[in-house]
Amino acid sequence: MAASAIVLGYGLAAMSGHARLDVFFLALVTALLLQILSNLANDYGDAVIGTDTKDRLGPPRMVGSGATTPKRMFRAVMLAAVLSLGVGTAMVFAAIRDNPPLLFFFLCLGVVSVIAAMMYTVGKWPYGYYGLGDFMAGLFFGPVAVWGSAVLCGASFSPFLVLPGMAAGLCSTAILNVNNMRDIDTDRRAGKRTIAVRLGLVKARRYHVCLTVCIILFWAAFWLWQQPVFLPGIFLALPLARSTYLAVTRAGDASCLNAQLRNTVLSSACLSIGMTALCIAATK
Repeated sequence: MAASAIVLGYGLAAMSGHARLDVFFLALVTALLLQILSNLANDYGDAVIGTDTKDRLGPPRMVGSGATTPKRMFRAVMLAAVLSLGVGTAMVFAAIRDNPPLLFFFLCLGVVSVIAAMMYTVGKWPYGYYGLGDFMAGLFFGPVAVWGSAVLCGASFSPFLVLPGMAAGLCSTAILNVNNMRDIDTDRRAGKRTIAVRLGLVKARRYHVCLTVCIILFWAAFWLWQQPVFLPGIFLALPLARSTYLAVTRAGDASCLNAQLRNTVLSSACLSIGMTALCIAATK
């Protein structure tokens, strides 16, 4: 999802008549490093807090399974953070070195992104344990990643960038919600108050359906605003809709939710990449 958000940003830049490949590749590496950082920090944080136990339904974690130690994982987290900052800084300077105010803004945004990737389950107040994970994932893997990469690749500031960014962000939120529905019992016992835990499984299913509906509506609004001829592109969301249906109708089956977690990632990424292709086609 990190990669597809950057690809989408590049497509939006191309649609506006500007697309810098050098910045795109740097943005892609930065986003992937931030995703790796987030996953490593999540592995470390959940193990230290005690959320990852033998009852975990998802794939084994490195620290929780004993494959590595918390100390080594913490070093990996720090290394990923340094690499993210380094490549991100190079990207920003390559894109907008001649615009000091915008340069400063994006450098600050990069630092905030690294901190946000780490603090999901790490620190004294890990926001993932207070029900803020959905919002933060939706924000940083949605509007921030899509809008930021589009602007850095050469797109001008425009409100039309918000709609695809929101759609991509809600895809990331949907992915997290499938994960949280699967882990709802173990998270509740560990005191991890995700949105799924706060809502309960029945309402979490409804919430999941709402996320998918909003994704489709954001894309429909974008194409109606930009080029209505591409409105049929919303049918690219059918695999995501199917995965949503299976996730909410079999939400009590952990093996099904594991499968739909994978399918939600793949269908969301395919939706973003497919829409990117349409954005590029819309420039002709």
